[in-house]
Amino acid sequence: MKAILLVGGLGTRLQAVINNVPKAMAPICGVPFLQIMLNYLVSKGVSEIVLAVSYLRNSIINHFGDSFKGIKISYCIEKTPLGTGGAIMQAINLHKSFRGENIIVMNGDTFASFNPLNFMQFHNRHKGDATILVRNIESNTRYGEVIFDETTNQIQNFQEKPPIAKQSYISTGFYVINSSFFEGWSGGEKFSIEQDVFANFKTLNKNLYAYKMNDNGGESFDSLFIDIGIPADYQKAQTLPQITKWI
Repeated sequence: MKAILLVGGLGTRLQAVINNVPKAMAPICGVPFLQIMLNYLVSKGVSEIVLAVSYLRNSIINHFGDSFKGIKISYCIEKTPLGTGGAIMQAINLHKSFRGENIIVMNGDTFASFNPLNFMQFHNRHKGDATILVRNIESNTRYGEVIFDETTNQIQNFQEKPPIAKQSYISTGFYVINSSFFEGWSGGEKFSIEQDVFANFKTLNKNLYAYKMNDNGGESFDSLFIDIGIPADYQKAQTLPQITKWI
């Protein structure tokens, strides 16, 4: 399995807590968050990783080099911010080994308890253009909602953040996409996969599926989903055993 991690974020909201490091390198109990993520992914069978870097990228490149625990690490450098879609598209275009593959894509500042192999197998069975890892939360006011058919798991629509708290499925920012996903894209080099592609999937004739975090083949998972880009959640992450066990 191959993965692209988006680790070019500025970490603006974390600047009061951390200084002079990109958000993905924010320390958890003294260990960079990105290193914890790589430990997790390697343990789950991911065999090659591309890191899409931008802000203070040398701190990431110098720390990890070209390999991590025996797997290949490559870099895709954004000289100017490309957005999530542009960064993913550039990473695929620049790395020949990713062509013809289905690829796991994730944000480098978010931890989610998921099984990459089951996620990939689900995507392969449904033969969609992309699959989104979704989580059911009881009181949603912070995220947009993913609407999908509960029987087929095919995504039907996306809705903005609800004005009143409600139970809903949200995107975790973890995806499986086909390497051909952006073929024919004419929207320029800088774009958002969420706002410019997923939100317009019907017009773009993309077939999307939702994979629930609790669909892990009966394995024991805590269904943790946390974005460390918010100071309160960053502090919380320091004490969560689901995260600290991978240090």
